[in-house]
Amino acid sequence: METITLPMAQQEMDQLLAFIATYDKIEERKLAWYKLSKSNPDFKTPEAEFVIIFPSDRQVTIRDIANWKVEEYTKSVARKNQYELLDMINQRFKKEPRRFPAWLQYMVVHFSGMRYASAHGSWGDPKDLIIRLRIMDVERELQTLDDAEIEKRCKEKVAAYESANGTNTPKLALATEKEWKDKILWHLFRMKGNVPKTRRAGLIELQTDEVKYEIKSLSTGEALQNIAEMKSTFPTWAWKEIVRFTPLRVTEVSSMNWEKLTPQEEEERNAQESSALRAVMNGWKNRDPSAWRDEHGRTLELIVTRAVCNEVAEHCQHIRGHLPPGGLTAKPKWYVKNETEKKLSGSYFVRPTSEKDYTQGASILWLRFVNSSTSNPSEWQTAKWIETKQKVGLLPGEFKTRKAKEGQWEYKLGDVTTRSRTTITPDKQKVVENQWLRWIHEATVAEVAETADGMTVITFETALPGTDNATSAVGIFKNSLRWHLSDGTEDQYNRSFVGYVPESQAPVEHLQAMLDWDRIFRK
Repeated sequence: METITLPMAQQEMDQLLAFIATYDKIEERKLAWYKLSKSNPDFKTPEAEFVIIFPSDRQVTIRDIANWKVEEYTKSVARKNQYELLDMINQRFKKEPRRFPAWLQYMVVHFSGMRYASAHGSWGDPKDLIIRLRIMDVERELQTLDDAEIEKRCKEKVAAYESANGTNTPKLALATEKEWKDKILWHLFRMKGNVPKTRRAGLIELQTDEVKYEIKSLSTGEALQNIAEMKSTFPTWAWKEIVRFTPLRVTEVSSMNWEKLTPQEEEERNAQESSALRAVMNGWKNRDPSAWRDEHGRTLELIVTRAVCNEVAEHCQHIRGHLPPGGLTAKPKWYVKNETEKKLSGSYFVRPTSEKDYTQGASILWLRFVNSSTSNPSEWQTAKWIETKQKVGLLPGEFKTRKAKEGQWEYKLGDVTTRSRTTITPDKQKVVENQWLRWIHEATVAEVAETADGMTVITFETALPGTDNATSAVGIFKNSLRWHLSDGTEDQYNRSFVGYVPESQAPVEHLQAMLDWDRIFRK
């Protein structure tokens, strides 16, 4: 990080010093006039008059210059539209590729402005939907056939699989994977039996596996094209749900209310005649609420429209070539495991003590005590005891060992770390507070840099809005290094840890597609 940040900081400082060296006294006065006129609405002195009366020995600091440049830059970009801003970002990325690695470029382009809400339940596998629809059709057809027709079809299937050289040979019959070959043998065995019920079950299961094998071999793009061609066969409510849960929303969304059904659509969805399709849709949407995680790790496609802090951080790690466990609680152990196993040299999990601990691509994980009366511990949030290689734990040593007095917190360690204290109100009422320790937030380090405001940690993360959680809250943020290193006060405990694993190999072909600027600029 030093090889990037320090030269950059030195370069910026040299530029500022050169700027000051050429900044004559008249320009100093103009800057002061500009600052006063912007900060004080009652300031009416014309620029020319102010330049004359302004004291010539007034010193302009580097911070003044930096803040002025930031103000001017902010004004210049405020007038640009989305595509002009994207072009500026693209040019910046091209100019400094080491400063802006592929994972950061991806997140800035595809996640900036995304809504703060869990990604769970926001995506459904389009291939799984096609499979469910096809299986529904298979079951409907075969259930109407009598035993004689079922026996005839069983003989035809057995012949097709045992010869496997005809033009109408099912794709499954050519499978070479042991898992599928074993399934085929079992299905054929049942279809050759003498019991009609067994033959029927064997045929249904074989044709079900034929559908699965064929559809699973499709690419995501082919599956989406397949569904798009079926659009006319779906009622409006079903098509709206399909668009909501698949990347078809990119091309098919035509109104602001794309995520909500109208009262009439709700009525149609709940009608008796929609029961079969409704069951298919519900099974598809609810099969695995967290399925987006493995899918993104495999394809790097943008498949969610919302995310919370740890989910944003997980996307960052996917693009860096890793598949970390889901949730906040599992992350510290994952980083400790990587550090211990040493499979990737340079992995670490530390309580940060300087800017050197904030390596680009690292996760920052914060702790906080929360009231047990308002939020109960869950396995996804609980901060189970863990220590760094340097034997630094979740709490300072003095918290664990002291004998608490009245009004002080008393700590108890275990699977759940808790604390309690008793205070007396002015009217002599005893108040007992109980809190438990949880992981509260995760961010990903983008850069550490010296700025006009001092050493600053720049991150890609979420900021939970104070009101509507659907408000855009994902993007680049910055805070002082001093704040990051602080544990805060005991009442507002804010200890953080940094976990880092060096980049591994992400699917290059998928990443290149997602950073294809011709595709990004396509309106």
